[in-house]
Amino acid sequence: MIFCANLVGIYIASYINILSFILSGKTVDAKLYRLNILAWEGKRSQSDSKMNWSMQNFHVFPEASVVRKNVTEKGYYKMNIINIFSMLILYGTLFLIHVAAYRNQILTEKAMGVRALIEGGLVFSVVVLIYFIVLHAKPANSRVLIKNQIALDKLCGGDSYSELDLDPSCIRDKNINKAIRATHSCLCCNKALETGNYDLLAAYMYDMDQMLWTYNQYTKNIAYTGCYYHILFFSTYINQNVQNAMKFYNIIRNELERDMDPNGRRVLAYYQYYIMKNPELADKTIREAEAALTNEESLIFSKAELDLERKLIRQLRVNMAYGH
Repeated sequence: MIFCANLVGIYIASYINILSFILSGKTVDAKLYRLNILAWEGKRSQSDSKMNWSMQNFHVFPEASVVRKNVTEKGYYKMNIINIFSMLILYGTLFLIHVAAYRNQILTEKAMGVRALIEGGLVFSVVVLIYFIVLHAKPANSRVLIKNQIALDKLCGGDSYSELDLDPSCIRDKNINKAIRATHSCLCCNKALETGNYDLLAAYMYDMDQMLWTYNQYTKNIAYTGCYYHILFFSTYINQNVQNAMKFYNIIRNELERDMDPNGRRVLAYYQYYIMKNPELADKTIREAEAALTNEESLIFSKAELDLERKLIRQLRVNMAYGH
C-alpha cells in the first residue's frame, strides 16, 4: 500500500509541477502553447486564441511547452527556479507537518498512506531539481542552452536566421541533452533554408535522423516535432525520397494533420502535392497556411519564421501554378 501511495504521489506531483511551470512562466511573460494530458493534446497557434484540443498519443505524465519572447538567460533561470522551489516548499512543508503530527500521535497508522503520497511528491520534486542542476551544470549543455537562448532572443528582436551564430557540430554531440540539440538543429535547418544552403541541410538531416532513433524506434516526444517537420519537408521536396517521406509522415501524422500553424500546414501541403499527388487537397491546405499568416501580430512566431514560411508557401504556389 505504501509503495502504491508513493506512485500516486509522484503522479499527482507531476501535474502540480506542470501547473507550477505554467504559472512560473508568467513571471517572464511566457505563453503556454501546448499541453499534453493523457491522450489529449491542447495546442494554440496564436497567443490570444483558445486551446484547440484533440486526441493524440498517450502520455503517462503531463507535458507542457511555452514560448518565451525576449527573455534573458537570467529570466530563463528565474522561471525554472521558481517552479522547482515552489514544488519543494509545497511538498517539504506538507511532509514536515505530517511527520510532526505522526510523532505526536495525531495521525494513526491508517494515515501512513497519506504520508507516503506526500513523500512520493517530495521525491519527484527533488528528482526534478537534480535534473535541472545536472542539465545546467554540464558545460556542453550550458554552452548550447545559452547559444539557443541568444539566437531566439535575436529572432524575437527582428534578426534573420542568416544573422545567427550557430554551431551545427553540436547536433551530433551525444554529450549534449537531446532536447537542447533538437532546438539547435531546428535553428540550423531554418538558417540553411533561408540561405538556400541545401548541402548543409542534407548533413543536418542525417544528424537529426541519428539523434531521433532511440532504442530501435523513433522517439515521439513532442520536443522533437520540429525536427520531424524538417526531415519530412526535406524528403518531400528538397531531396525527394518517397519511401522516406512516407515513413516520417506516418510517425507524425496525427500531430501534423491537426497542426494549424503556418509551418505545419506548409509541410503537409508539400507532402499532399508531391507525395500524395493530390493538388486539390494541397491547395486547400496551403490556403489554410496562408490564412494562418494573416493575423501576424498574435502568432507566436518571430519575423524571420514568418518570412521563411511566406517564402516556402509562395514557392509551392508557383510550383502548383506551373505544374512543377
